[in-house]
Amino acid sequence: MLDASVAIAWVLPSQSTPATQKLLAQSDEYELAAPYIFGWEVGNQFVRFSRRGLIYQDALDGLDALGIRYFAPASIDDTLASGQGALAANLSLFDFAYLSLAVTLDAPLASRDAGLLAACEALGAPFIDLR
Repeated sequence: MLDASVAIAWVLPSQSTPATQKLLAQSDEYELAAPYIFGWEVGNQFVRFSRRGLIYQDALDGLDALGIRYFAPASIDDTLASGQGALAANLSLFDFAYLSLAVTLDAPLASRDAGLLAACEALGAPFIDLR
């Protein structure tokens, strides 16, 4: 399981850290998975960095090469019901989607997001801290 912060660090050298590069080198050992909102979050970051001169297509090609498996919610009602979990975990609905999927898949969540990592720790969910 990975969140958008990790994927961005993998495909944009300016966002890379030694921890994200170490996980990337080991990524063949994992099935990479992300919730449905991943594409929107990563795409938004690409747009933001493109405004600073990043070549957008290179980053997209790098992301496609990762072979991430995407999971959609069962229904709009399920998405809206996640709001209660997001409130309880003090997360945005988007971050809660990552946490919820990690728990469902019983997979560690790789992230650089301090709030999301704190929520994982508070819930006893496994995580990989890539800050």
